[in-house]
Amino acid sequence: MMGHSHALSGAAGWLAIASTTPISVNLLHVHGVAPVLLGAAVASGAALLPDLDHHAATATRALPPVTTIIGKIVGTFSGGHRHGTHSLVGIAATTALAVAASRWCWAVPADFAGLPLLHYLGGWLAPGRTLQLGAALYAFVLVGLGLTTMKLMPGKTLAWLAGVVGAVLVTFAAPATTWWLPVAVAVGALAHCVGDSLTTEGIPWLWPLTPKPVIETPFWKKNGYMGIPILGETGGAREWLLSVALIGYTVLAAVLAIRGAR
Repeated sequence: MMGHSHALSGAAGWLAIASTTPISVNLLHVHGVAPVLLGAAVASGAALLPDLDHHAATATRALPPVTTIIGKIVGTFSGGHRHGTHSLVGIAATTALAVAASRWCWAVPADFAGLPLLHYLGGWLAPGRTLQLGAALYAFVLVGLGLTTMKLMPGKTLAWLAGVVGAVLVTFAAPATTWWLPVAVAVGALAHCVGDSLTTEGIPWLWPLTPKPVIETPFWKKNGYMGIPILGETGGAREWLLSVALIGYTVLAAVLAIRGAR
């Protein structure tokens, strides 16, 4: 799938889980609309992470030099494009990193509010408040990555600024629980892999194992990649139709979340 399709699928997947379906975790009514929309932005960026294994991918070129450097590292350790990052192991590793990041928190000390100028921030830096610094760092990259790929930001500078805004909002407006970041990242990474497995190329779900079929089929290729190629070739007409549907659902879900928070 193309980068914009991946980003849309991540955002749509998060919105479905967070607030708009019968199986949702009802995040909207517990924490309000801000975490729901923030999570959608983060999940859209997370849905691009598996493609950091390719030097020419949309994700790798989105926010240089950060994504370029990360792409070189990821590509080296994952074995190249559509290898390690496009597998159950890759999803688990990406989620594990998000779990580790989500646990990097900082509790505002009791005497912090007494420092010069900081009293103007009021409850933002209230003593005892826990700030999710690791989640903010993740959001800094993922929000800009997702918005850039979905063409919602016209340039790299604005994308970086969007990342900064996302990081600030996560720091001060994210849910008190730390599970939301790993879930958003897992949803995005899983959406990416599912999307690529719907194309003719398939993916190595069981990497580093790539069992070969006795007889090659469209569902299990001779190189060991698996999938259900209902979308056909990457970037084809069927993928564009899916993208249109994802846009419609994402916009509708976001509107319903905003209305539901009133």
